[in-house]
Amino acid sequence: MITFGDLFAGGGGTSTGAMMLPNVKVDWAVNHSDIAIQTHARNHPKTIHYRENVRNLDVRKLSKVNVLWASLECTNFSIARGRIPL
Repeated sequence: MITFGDLFAGGGGTSTGAMMLPNVKVDWAVNHSDIAIQTHARNHPKTIHYRENVRNLDVRKLSKVNVLWASLECTNFSIARGRIPL
């Protein structure tokens, strides 16, 4: 089994893609947004979810994983910032 951790998890698209591979399990997902975590949890109910800013995250509470995925931060690279992306 390959374990996967998803930072800046959003609604779970990356986790969904990862789980399409054989023997991949998404252990946990982290995002600062309540809406993103609620959406990810609905899409991936077996994943442990943390609603936290990754800059403040105590990584000691995360299980060790084989793959760590860190997507682009939405507040700098999308309209989530409230204006045109950089």
